[in-house]
Amino acid sequence: MVAIEHFNSRFWARWCVCTLALLLLVPSVKFGIPLWQLPQDQLLPFLALITAFIVCGLIPALKLARGRPVSAGNVLLWTLSIFGLLFFGLTVTHRSGSLRIFMAFLGFAAVFLPISFAMPRHRGLILPGIVATIGVTLAVSLYVAYGPEPQTPVRTVSTLINSAFYNLEVKFYEGRVAKPAVPGGGGLALIADDYLLATGDGYLYLFGWHGGDDELQVKPLPYRIPINGAEFAAAVGLPYERPRETIAVGESRGPQVDTWRFRVSDILVQQRGDEIRIFAGHHYWVNAQRCFITRVSMAQSNRAAFMNGTAQLTWQTLFDAKPCLPVEGPLRERPSPFEGNLSGGRLALRDPDTLLFTVGFHGFDGVGSSQLYSQDPEASWGTAVLIHIDQHTSETFATGLRNEQGLYIDPNGGVWETEHGARGGDELNYLEQGSNYGWPYVTYGTDYTSLVWPLSKTQGRHDGYREPIFAWVPSVGVSNLIEIQKDLFPVWKGDLLVSSLRAETLFRMHLVDRRVVLAEPIVIGTSATSRRTRTLIEGHDGRIVLWMEDASIGSIKPITGTNSQLLFATMCGGCHKVEGATNLIGPDLLNVYERKIATAPNFREYSPALRKLSGRWDEAKLDKFLTNPQTAVPGTAMPFEGIADPTQRAAIISYLKSIGER
Repeated sequence: MVAIEHFNSRFWARWCVCTLALLLLVPSVKFGIPLWQLPQDQLLPFLALITAFIVCGLIPALKLARGRPVSAGNVLLWTLSIFGLLFFGLTVTHRSGSLRIFMAFLGFAAVFLPISFAMPRHRGLILPGIVATIGVTLAVSLYVAYGPEPQTPVRTVSTLINSAFYNLEVKFYEGRVAKPAVPGGGGLALIADDYLLATGDGYLYLFGWHGGDDELQVKPLPYRIPINGAEFAAAVGLPYERPRETIAVGESRGPQVDTWRFRVSDILVQQRGDEIRIFAGHHYWVNAQRCFITRVSMAQSNRAAFMNGTAQLTWQTLFDAKPCLPVEGPLRERPSPFEGNLSGGRLALRDPDTLLFTVGFHGFDGVGSSQLYSQDPEASWGTAVLIHIDQHTSETFATGLRNEQGLYIDPNGGVWETEHGARGGDELNYLEQGSNYGWPYVTYGTDYTSLVWPLSKTQGRHDGYREPIFAWVPSVGVSNLIEIQKDLFPVWKGDLLVSSLRAETLFRMHLVDRRVVLAEPIVIGTSATSRRTRTLIEGHDGRIVLWMEDASIGSIKPITGTNSQLLFATMCGGCHKVEGATNLIGPDLLNVYERKIATAPNFREYSPALRKLSGRWDEAKLDKFLTNPQTAVPGTAMPFEGIADPTQRAAIISYLKSIGER
């Protein structure tokens, strides 16, 4: 390779300014915040990348400045070596960071650094070319980050999940609801024979299953819950939406206010003949005092008019949490100025005139803040509040709570609550009026940065306060809960069903005398698709209805009868799933029909005998294999005697041909 012998310092300076300008813009393009507002664990790797880029350019520049020739190959070798050492250093020090950003820096350096030194006679063309490349790259990145967001396509994803007593038919209806500007939050309520959905940004939808095809119909309603998120966002100088790419799910971004966590937390419908009352829990920005609260609003309407979209709703305030929380100044000091993800906010009717509302602690725990509101008798934060609807008055029901994501009142009047712990210590509680549940003085969890909880005098115990009924360690990210009351799941009747975010799992909690004797996890998320459940409700027909964080609606029913899906679940479901890239003992069988034999994605346990087979799975091959796997493929690892009944084999093959995404 031809050596480079001349060094133009003016060209080099201009080139550095252009390239560094682009690199410094990366955080604002990817995360929507300037470089200096990145959290430290993200800022340090980013600064290391910039330093590596500068070093990669300085080495050849200094050599040329001293009159030593340099080749483009040398520049490329130095670049790859320096970035390789940096990547190794970040790995061994457990520094988090975006792999895509690292690869983008490496690719940019590996291409443009050698070019900048390799063509001394054509540098007049190189610099404009680089500037043009920077402009195009930035324009494309900004369009991707802030341009129109693609909508989720309308589709129904069906799968089958095994539980202890039922094979479950699970359907997720995607693309029926417009993607909210703020993810998370929202609520579900029964209304007439349908369901009412509130999204996190306050829009309302009516939906239900009608007709024999079990297809979901969704209708947007012309109403909105009185959450003033746009006013809140304008007050802090940011858009009322979540950036397209965030640093990490659930992670604070330092001093910037996360406006997308300002949201509706729940909705509840009280039906009184032809009239209804609608209750909504939500954040509210008090602009005059530059602070926010959690509010319960109520509207009344004729039910038919509301469902037809012709009602004129007037919202009135039932309850405002106190004190009002600022997002600036010393009284807001927490890891983030607005911990809207810790808002609690669930609603339940205790009787026709009494409403129970949970108020999250919003991060004021006496560790990350100077205030400790959950134990302050003058504050609402970290409590459950009893609201007398007609009198518009309230009183504290229970204290010492953290982030109450679930609330359910059973037919006997018992109050059940789920809440997020710190690092571990998610809880299922039975709330009794006047009781103190100990947060932040006791918890089964720990601080995120240590192996203890600083305020606990007896680590790992709940001494002196009401104990939870059950605690999850590590945390599963519990959300809402219900009790199974209808007859669609007779074995589950009377059990609690707890949904979760982080674990992407439903937990069936069987209780005896308020003691959990069984907690069955029913995993609904997969390695291919995230399924974080925000809330759930028992449907009119007994099905479990889910509102998911990705704005899809879920339905869970038991498979009954002798259809092909039930046969597959009974005979094959113990070893195989049909979700796509989700393997158990055997490979995932989604799209197995006409798939090349022994090629399921990410499955590496095929026997040598099966790997030797050529061709694709058709009806004849599937029928022969299901009749007797060992006869069809001598030496196969499949420990199954086969299915003698040809009718059953045909039904299972028909099911395998039909499954997938529609």
